[in-house]
Amino acid sequence: MKNVDQQTLDKLCREATASPRRRAHLNLHEDLEEDVQRLLIAMQPDTYIRPHRHPEPYKKETLIILQGRCACMTFHNDGSVDQSTILDPAKGTYLCEFPDQQWHGVTWLTNDTVIVEFKRGPYAPLTPENFAPWAPEVGSDNCPAYLDSLIARAC
Repeated sequence: MKNVDQQTLDKLCREATASPRRRAHLNLHEDLEEDVQRLLIAMQPDTYIRPHRHPEPYKKETLIILQGRCACMTFHNDGSVDQSTILDPAKGTYLCEFPDQQWHGVTWLTNDTVIVEFKRGPYAPLTPENFAPWAPEVGSDNCPAYLDSLIARAC
């Protein structure tokens, strides 16, 4: 039996704080070939995950927030925001699900935000064409400004 407690979340948040990428994850699945990929992800607000899509049919992505706040967005093909919601357990918003094949992204609004992510397996790394062409690449000098613009659009 697997167990996730506050100590687990605190450890993951410390790892995210210490990481150059400002995030850390803990796989709950045993193998990358499993039918359902399940993981905890801790992130700090200055992390950047480039908006992307999963090209496979039936590969929805579900996020459940455990602590902190994050903004979840879907995008049109031109990069404009289609829909957004803020997950915040203090406000009673706990879950979002991104449709398969839809551009989507998440921004982290508070320190030590932790989510649980579920998506259909097996794990397949994203190919370059599945990262949003209108969003800066990870590590680009434009990332901080783009991240700020996402937060402004979501809040």
